[in-house]
Amino acid sequence: MHKLPLEFSSQASATGDFEKTWPITSGSIQAICSIPTEFGGAGGGFSPEDLFLQALMNCFIGTFKVYAKASRITFSQLNIKGQLTVDQNDSKSMCMKKALLSIEVHGVDRPDRIETIVAKTLRDGFILNSVKTEIQHELIIHAAVPS
Repeated sequence: MHKLPLEFSSQASATGDFEKTWPITSGSIQAICSIPTEFGGAGGGFSPEDLFLQALMNCFIGTFKVYAKASRITFSQLNIKGQLTVDQNDSKSMCMKKALLSIEVHGVDRPDRIETIVAKTLRDGFILNSVKTEIQHELIIHAAVPS
């Protein structure tokens, strides 16, 4: 494990023009962001909701790969499709109510172990276990074809 705490930083800058996109940067990587059309914006960039869902999916992939490596499980491909539901919570405040992760793992050498790895990933992923959002998942496993 790395020495804690770990710190990460990002930068963003936007004009007052409601329709304009803006850049957000982490290190040398930049993404274009915007107010989504669902909220009356022009779109054309990642919305905060997109980035939230992407963070959940990215956390899943990174944590899954760590656990698969530690368990000596190999796979050829991991695909995730995500769907985020924005709705009101019990207090009638808008929130990221639910995320559905549709997970597909291909070329698995030990398919009997994948459900356990997925459960540990969902339980232990730093971002996954830091949010109030209900996280559901679907899992499809494709075993490796013997050569």
